[in-house]
Amino acid sequence: MSEALLTASEWARMMREPLRAKRYQLTGLGPAVTDFLAWKKLDGAAARTLDQYERDLSRACILFPEKTLETLTSEN
Repeated sequence: MSEALLTASEWARMMREPLRAKRYQLTGLGPAVTDFLAWKKLDGAAARTLDQYERDLSRACILFPEKTLETLTSEN
């Protein structure tokens, strides 16, 4: 019998973690969102909060792919 590639706990953790497209990171706003999420994580934000922030902000990135933080206004 060959050796297992993953332990049962590793496999279970992989199955629990959501697989999310990260294509928003390739947009003009993507780097700002990534930096914001990293800052909030260091600030102690809860995992669920970070997850929701990422979901909400990634929608803005996809809606306005050509915008950057400097060119985004409330009128968009």
